[in-house]
Parts: sequence; C-alpha cells; structure tokens
Amino acid sequence: MGRYLEAKCKICRRNQAKLFLKGDRCLSVKCGFEKRAYPPGLKGQDALRKKVSDYGIQLKEKQKLRNIYGVMETQFRNYFRKAEATPGITGENFLCFLERRLDNVVYRIGWASSRNNARQIVGHGHILINGKKMNIASYLVKPQDMIETKRSFKVKEEGLPVWMEKIDDKIRIVRFPKMEEIAATINENLIVAFYTR
Repeated sequence: MGRYLEAKCKICRRNQAKLFLKGDRCLSVKCGFEKRAYPPGLKGQDALRKKVSDYGIQLKEKQKLRNIYGVMETQFRNYFRKAEATPGITGENFLCFLERRLDNVVYRIGWASSRNNARQIVGHGHILINGKKMNIASYLVKPQDMIETKRSFKVKEEGLPVWMEKIDDKIRIVRFPKMEEIAATINENLIVAFYTR
C-alpha cells in the first residue's frame, strides 16, 4: 500500500489551504500552515506571484481533493470512471463515492481525529459492519449498513452527518450523502474538466 510519508503540513502549504490532515493539531497554535502560509521550498514566497494556467488550476484542485481523502492516484481515477458510468451528475457522484469510503465514514462519525487515524483504526480490525469485521478502508458503505466498533470510541454528537443516525452504540447509514452535505470546499467541476480534457 502506497502512502505519503513526508510532512503533512507541507501538503496544506502547497495547496494554500487548511486540509486538516493532522486532526486536532490543525486547530492548535502548532499548525504549520498558520506559521508559514506560503508554499514550501526555497522560493516559496515568490511562488505566489507566478501566473497559473487553466490546467494548473485544475491539477491543483484535483491534488487538493486527493490529499484530503488520502487516496492514491490510480484509485482516485477509478472512482472518477465509476462516477462517470453512474447515472447523474459526474462531479456529485464522484464526491459521493469518496465520502462513502469506510475510513472517511469513521472520521465523520468522530471515532478518529483524522482520516489517516481512521484508516489505521479500520486496518486494525476495530470496525464491524453488519456484525462482520471489516478491515478494508476503501469499502463503500451502503444505506442500511450498521457500523459499530469493538472498542469504545466516543461519537461526536453535534457533528454527525444527516445521512447517518445513531442507534444505541451503532451508527446506521440512512442514505447516500448529497452534494450540499459534503464538508469539503472543492470545486468538483474543475476536477471533471481535468479528467475529461
């Protein structure tokens, strides 16, 4: 499994936006993006002055979304192809597929402080779906799936998405997420334009 092992704060600085890749640390004073809001590198402050082409803007938006969800390039492209084949608006279908990933669902529930932490929780086998152990982070949840943990993780009450509901210690997926319920500030039209050029 490939994954990014370098400093996470550099990703935020490169994208010039807080992506909350380190969980609670991104909300504290120690956040690397708050200290240096310019891109990394020797000429980081000068990089803000360069003119970026349309292709560069589309690529930057794609990389930003890919880094938010922590998905590698091939899998990201496969999700886009699957979204194109699904009836409906391609950009909305694409974000829905990414939002339905099990590691993202665990993060949205609040059992993990970041998506990387959620991926680790899933990979260690702490999550049960419909009573069966699931250790695949890319599993796409479906409506009526019941998600529970072997360990006692705290569920954040105020931030539970409306497409999920809490029943005792379990979380039930009510329906697929809609575009307006996805918290990512992404222009999906740029990503669709990138892949369809």
